[in-house]
Amino acid sequence: QQETDISTDEVCQAVVAETARSDEEQKEEGNLTGIVDQPMTLRIESESSPNVTMIDLPGIKYDTKDAGERIKSMIRTYIQPKSAIILVVHNATVDADTNQGFELAAKV
Repeated sequence: QQETDISTDEVCQAVVAETARSDEEQKEEGNLTGIVDQPMTLRIESESSPNVTMIDLPGIKYDTKDAGERIKSMIRTYIQPKSAIILVVHNATVDADTNQGFELAAKV
């Protein structure tokens, strides 16, 4: 297999296209919540980089208690393995004590 250079823009375009495809599929199935339990997989291989799996999980923002619990359950599934490295993204203009992502990460 021949290694091909890929730009950051091409990666972004692939993610946007897959997100649009997934959103459309969810709408057709009647899921209008925007919450999808299946990860989007984008595989990039290179001899010059380590084997890493990155999973971008949804933020803990929700309109209903049920949606919030679904999101938290999904997050717990992915952060439980001992090999997981958890990166919590946080808006610097908001009090960190209110970020539920830190709370979930601290519990594992």
